[in-house]
Amino acid sequence: MKSYADRELYRLLMDLAGIPSISPSSERENEIARFIYGTLAVLPYFRENPSDLCLLPLEGDALERHLVFAIVRAPRKTPDTVIVAGHMDVVDAQACGSLAPWAFEPEEYTKMIGSTDISPEARRDLETGEWLFGRGLSDMKSGVAAGLHLLMDAARNPDSLEANLAALFVPDEENNSSGMLSASSYLTRFRKEEGLCYLACVEL
Repeated sequence: MKSYADRELYRLLMDLAGIPSISPSSERENEIARFIYGTLAVLPYFRENPSDLCLLPLEGDALERHLVFAIVRAPRKTPDTVIVAGHMDVVDAQACGSLAPWAFEPEEYTKMIGSTDISPEARRDLETGEWLFGRGLSDMKSGVAAGLHLLMDAARNPDSLEANLAALFVPDEENNSSGMLSASSYLTRFRKEEGLCYLACVEL
């Protein structure tokens, strides 16, 4: 993993994984939403186009959680839009047993897990040195990091786009899917208001 440590994508993943965004949790699910929003908000594209980045409250949510929606528009005006989408929340770390206090620190957790009773398949992966272990890495903070990084790259190079690229990051997938239900309503309104055509929505 040392060969990846200085890469932006890896650092994004570590930052995301370090936020224990267990669902349902107003504080933690909002914390990760604010982190994603803040990561994008500093980019020149979104400074110049602030309306293309939104931190949106969920409809009727007692915990007052938020989703993040962002779009980078192609230089040639087009309705064609591709969406990448993922959820920011995770389940709790009880299954991690005595290592639960480190479950949201993937590098430390990966060092420690070898001393526990893990499956032969997991041990083989661990011994390659090419795998990270920790709560939420595969479901789905690796995907969220990839989607966030993709959007950041598009924001830095919008001239490379032939279609608009949008990203959606929602809370509460592990509980009642309140995030995606709110997002569905928002995406429908946004499509009509902006005259867009959603070509695909890719789950991260």
